[in-house]
Amino acid sequence: MKKFLLFLLGLSNSVFAQTTIFSQDFSSSAVVADYVSGTPGIGQFTAINNATNNPTSINSGTLRFAKSGGSTGYFSRITPFTGAPELLEVKFDFEISNNLAAAAITQATFYVGSNFENSASAPATVDFHSRITFNFETTGSFSLRNIGPNTNGNIYTGKRTITLVINNTSSSQDYLAPSGVLESVGIDAYDIWVGNVKEFNDIPATTPTVGLNNMKFIYPSSSSNANLDFDNFVIKNLLGVLPIQLSSFAAQAIDKTILLNWETLSETENASFEIERSVDGISFTKIGSKEGSGTTIALTKYRFVDENPLPGTNYYRLKQLDIDGKSEILAVRSAISNISFATLSVLQNSNTVTAQILSPVKEKAKLSLFDIGGKVLAQQDILLENGLNRFDFSQNLVSGVYFFKLTSASNQINTKFIKL
Repeated sequence: MKKFLLFLLGLSNSVFAQTTIFSQDFSSSAVVADYVSGTPGIGQFTAINNATNNPTSINSGTLRFAKSGGSTGYFSRITPFTGAPELLEVKFDFEISNNLAAAAITQATFYVGSNFENSASAPATVDFHSRITFNFETTGSFSLRNIGPNTNGNIYTGKRTITLVINNTSSSQDYLAPSGVLESVGIDAYDIWVGNVKEFNDIPATTPTVGLNNMKFIYPSSSSNANLDFDNFVIKNLLGVLPIQLSSFAAQAIDKTILLNWETLSETENASFEIERSVDGISFTKIGSKEGSGTTIALTKYRFVDENPLPGTNYYRLKQLDIDGKSEILAVRSAISNISFATLSVLQNSNTVTAQILSPVKEKAKLSLFDIGGKVLAQQDILLENGLNRFDFSQNLVSGVYFFKLTSASNQINTKFIKL
């Protein structure tokens, strides 16, 4: 589906509620059996098998399958997830090693559905809604496969975070993607991501009528030998209940500042809000916080002033923190500041060149001097003050073309000058 940055959407009433229903990073024990229970908690499976030629172990804080022959490896959780989720996010880290140099398709599969069994058999088609299928590529690499149209994704090496977002509702659903943008997944369809890359979009459900209650991974006996490592499982019900009902969040440039306003309709054990800022809408830094109202059903208004916005577009992310330490991202908005960008000019005499920088803000920066071949001749870590700044470089430069490069959180400027 078409994607949009959060701040471009008119979704002032939207909050992305998320409830974690499964979480495991395999750090609490080196014994596989400790992660298995017939009545599993939030971080336990109902089965992790230990086959003769496909044994499992906890290897440096990961769950490893080490296949060396004709045995099937699997893990499963057949106890239903809490809350009968209809919009599910499954996230885990995956890495392959010690596999053959020859590539092979459809070597292992992760399933989500209902009526699964603790066995070495794959779920019946009528029992699974969605799946992630792994291809083994050359040694130490893998790709994912969409079995329906028989298409393969990109090839990856090393540990990668895989995200599966499944929609089992009767309408298209929005979600916050790993890339930091808002995505939508169609009715009875699912998206698959590797890191920040969407590998497959809106794959139709195999059996749309089946619930999202169980999970299972199968590494069949017929597949190639390899070591498969799993870590950092987090499964969330994206239609869960948040302790915040956010009714609005807005950002507005006023003179040399940016004013943020937001309102909540209700709060439950809300400790505080954190305000984060970004120049690209992806990487955010905390710039302030506001105390929450604990528990209330009254309309509550908040405001925060960014006294030192960056030139150009500023992105603001609102994060909520519970009293118990849990946090959720509520929304992202943007505003274009009234701050001008910096300018850089060069003055020179026989033995000194001076970088003259007119800066609209006070900030740290790096100033570098290059020759025409790109070689760094000198470099300074500087503090720009609001106004005119001068930085001298005592260099014996021969006649020719040179460049100054200014890099900061709000600017990247390259200025060419000719030494006569």
